[in-house]
Amino acid sequence: MESWNAAVQRALPSGFVLDIAYVGNVGVGQPQYYNLNAGFVAGAGAGGQPEYTAFGRTAASTMLKQAGSSYHSLQVKLEHRYTNGISSTSSYTFQKGLGFVTSSSTGVGSTSFYLDFSRNYSRLGNDRTHTFVQSFIYEFPFGKGKKWLNTGIASWVAGGWQVSGVLSLETGAPFTVTASSASLNAPSNTQVANINGSFHKLKGIGTGNAWFDTSVFSQPTTAAYGNTGQNAYVGPGFFNLDASAFRRFPITERVNLELRGEAFSLTNSPQFGNPSSSVANADFGHIDGANGGATGNRVMELAAKITF
Repeated sequence: MESWNAAVQRALPSGFVLDIAYVGNVGVGQPQYYNLNAGFVAGAGAGGQPEYTAFGRTAASTMLKQAGSSYHSLQVKLEHRYTNGISSTSSYTFQKGLGFVTSSSTGVGSTSFYLDFSRNYSRLGNDRTHTFVQSFIYEFPFGKGKKWLNTGIASWVAGGWQVSGVLSLETGAPFTVTASSASLNAPSNTQVANINGSFHKLKGIGTGNAWFDTSVFSQPTTAAYGNTGQNAYVGPGFFNLDASAFRRFPITERVNLELRGEAFSLTNSPQFGNPSSSVANADFGHIDGANGGATGNRVMELAAKITF
């Protein structure tokens, strides 16, 4: 019986290749930093640390604890093989990553919740639900051996040009709305905020323009976690377009000169990080120079290369 994938492929125009796949994995025995001397009693302060009563010790006793994660995704790729001077690849990923801790730049992340360890299992901080990438290469149909302007001065001027580009679109990265840990009073535990209402994006940028509605969040006043979750909210999405144009000039039969111009972040679109996410901060909910500042400035380069 013909597979669904094969049936779709047969229906596509010539030169197109479609791949659809489910990709998933389960991580076991993944390390995370765990403080044996964290506060395990809400409101008890140092009195809730196991080593304080016995030794008067409040410093952390850090070990590596084994934890796990899971990843599930639907991945689709449509490829147009090189024909008539053009080729392109379109890829889309719909994914979800869950785990006890998001790996840091050192490869190991830290535990956030000790009073209720199960709260650590949440959406990972680097999980972006939707990712779309479009790439292309186009060789202009001008010059020697091409369809148009294939002789004379016009062939020399217009021939040999190619353009290429990569467009990347991603939904935002998760973040946690935290609060002051004073009311929780349990060392090494992350305090999260309370929410009364729905999370609403305002998409404001800069001083005085909150990126999300902060009025629904509040500081917990009892010795307990707030009612929000770890990485429960999503920040700004990501847009980027890189492009290049280049031309080859034949000098001899074996030697060619290539001139290339490249633009990174061609549209000069800002790429914002996540907003300030602590209700204890004066700039809570804002994206400004200190929090989630913009990157993505346009960078242009010119280069020449001789090949032989």
